[in-house]
Amino acid sequence: MFDPAGKDETSDPDFFGDLREDIMEECGKFGKVEAAKVDRASQGHVLLQFDSTGSATKAASSMHSRWFAGKQITAEFTDEAA
Repeated sequence: MFDPAGKDETSDPDFFGDLREDIMEECGKFGKVEAAKVDRASQGHVLLQFDSTGSATKAASSMHSRWFAGKQITAEFTDEAA
């Protein structure tokens, strides 16, 4: 959901916090987001944990292939250990 090489966006000290808030607000429409982490060391990954599998499924179905800030979202399930 972000370009780690995009110095314009990632150099803003509020960028990652704002991104996390935006994602939690948008994904909160599908159920309770228990945790959200913007992985700064990744290729733009954001990890979300929902209160239920149903909420996670709804969010993934809605968000997958959507565009966010000029980037297409890929939503995938992973286990908690990841």
